[in-house]
Amino acid sequence: MATSSIQKAFILAGGRNTRMGHLAPKALLPVVNRPNVRRVMEKLHDNGVGEFYVASHRGRVLDAAQEGRNPSARSIHPYLEPYPTGTVTATKACAGLFHFSRRDPFFVVAADISHPTMNFRKFAQAFDEARDSYPKLAGAVAFLIRPYDEVIGRYPVAIVNEDNLIERLVERPETPQQAYRIFRQIKARAVIEASEKVGVPCLPVYGSYWLLLQKIFDLVPMPADMKGEDYGRHMFKKMPPEKMFAYFIVEAVRRGLPRVKKEWIDMATPTDFWLANWLFLKTSPQRISGNYNHQDNLRFGRNIVIHPDAEVKDSVLGDNITIEAGCRIANCVIGSNTLLSGVDIRRTIIFGNTHLPRSVGQIEDSILGGYVPLILDKDLSFIRISGKLIVRLPDGKIIVDPLEIRPGESDLAVDCFKKLKFSLASDDNQMDSK
Repeated sequence: MATSSIQKAFILAGGRNTRMGHLAPKALLPVVNRPNVRRVMEKLHDNGVGEFYVASHRGRVLDAAQEGRNPSARSIHPYLEPYPTGTVTATKACAGLFHFSRRDPFFVVAADISHPTMNFRKFAQAFDEARDSYPKLAGAVAFLIRPYDEVIGRYPVAIVNEDNLIERLVERPETPQQAYRIFRQIKARAVIEASEKVGVPCLPVYGSYWLLLQKIFDLVPMPADMKGEDYGRHMFKKMPPEKMFAYFIVEAVRRGLPRVKKEWIDMATPTDFWLANWLFLKTSPQRISGNYNHQDNLRFGRNIVIHPDAEVKDSVLGDNITIEAGCRIANCVIGSNTLLSGVDIRRTIIFGNTHLPRSVGQIEDSILGGYVPLILDKDLSFIRISGKLIVRLPDGKIIVDPLEIRPGESDLAVDCFKKLKFSLASDDNQMDSK
């Protein structure tokens, strides 16, 4: 069977996002100043996908998905869910509503995952090769491999045989004993080799990427009366063995080291979102648009005004930004429509529409702003902000929550700016000075 070019992708951009708190919805989170739903679509587009279907019960997520030229908005089919539903339920509804071909596989990808180096072409090629040997396959799941103690209570896993066929899908293991019993049933060579290298049992965990044929829904028909049970959970339990292929994402498997060694991030918490930005900068600088300033290593957008007395370096700036006298800024990602006055900022993500007066003081390892403009009043002084999430709610209340950032993760915010070579596909325009 020749390697197919996957033309369709279904983007899951719903969910309740409870752990993200004030930064939900996750699909809209700006990964280096672009909503992650767009980042996911860009990566798929680079891998040959030309037609997108975006599921969300939030209209503003669909608006963000349809902005921009690459991929073209004409190729996007918004699918507005009336309320959050499970992955399987939403995918089945979309495939039926838009009459997906029963012969051609399509991607299903979650919009809350940041993984800028994912190779979807290799995923598709591996599935095609598996279908040559096992023509009755109805889909494939991409897995990461994690030491068992990183999996317990966090990720669903699977029992995979020596041919990388899924024998059984398993809910999150809750105890070390349960995780070890699952490991003893896994025959996949990739998992065994990773376990030998790390020195502890490893398990395959979902990477939130699927390749499906519509016939997969015929394997486990939806009961006439679900009695409140989610169809996805029902399908999860009833899926026949050896109908799905396990694709293992190539990744260094380590134990006991900071998460910065991993490129795949489920942006489940504000800290994960903070990390996702630096990993994107480190692995995909060519995806960051804007002009380039060699001297200060800045990627910047339009209408940037920096006072001659300000020091700004090793950062990414959006559009319409004014940085006034006395500012010292390094290793930051700063969103559009922002005014900064005399602040000292390091290793920080600033959402757009933020105004920081001189009284704020020093900021590091933090996230400032959200979907409501953040304007800190002059009488609100934080002498030092370190490891904090600061957002303003619609009622005007300012929320300050902690970020759990490890020392190695903080170093990443500096390291990612070294030798970025932003200028590979950029203009060398300069910024205005007051």
